[in-house]
Amino acid sequence: MRHTILNLNPNTKSLNSKEYQALLVKPRKQNKLRNKPTEIDGKKFQSTKEGKVYSDLCWQKQQGLIYDFETQKEFPLLETLKGKTRTYKAKSYVADFVIYDKDKNIVSVIDVKPTQKKKTKNRLSRTGKYGLSIHLFYLKYGMEVTEL
Repeated sequence: MRHTILNLNPNTKSLNSKEYQALLVKPRKQNKLRNKPTEIDGKKFQSTKEGKVYSDLCWQKQQGLIYDFETQKEFPLLETLKGKTRTYKAKSYVADFVIYDKDKNIVSVIDVKPTQKKKTKNRLSRTGKYGLSIHLFYLKYGMEVTEL
């Protein structure tokens, strides 16, 4: 965390411009999931784990193990609806990686999740919104999301 130490003159009752600006500086917040953003081949990823999956998929494509893949693919889940008193915005799910076969059919949908380390076992971190999104994704597209 960044902290700013103010050197206030005890003889004055007001702040000068530099002291006032120092008060406005907010400490940087740490990422909620403690991910470290990374960049590979000019593409930005939210975590090093996601970057490693990307590198692995590139290698698999070069070796001919997979035909093609796409990053950050958006899938619409619910369309915009107008109610009597409000409008409900469209909802979508963005998959980290989608793997395709030769006919451009989806073979696999991959989502990279951070691991929470517990005393006895590692668990993937899930939020309520994410759980609902993959549930709706399964209902609409009939495919399960692979979590890594």
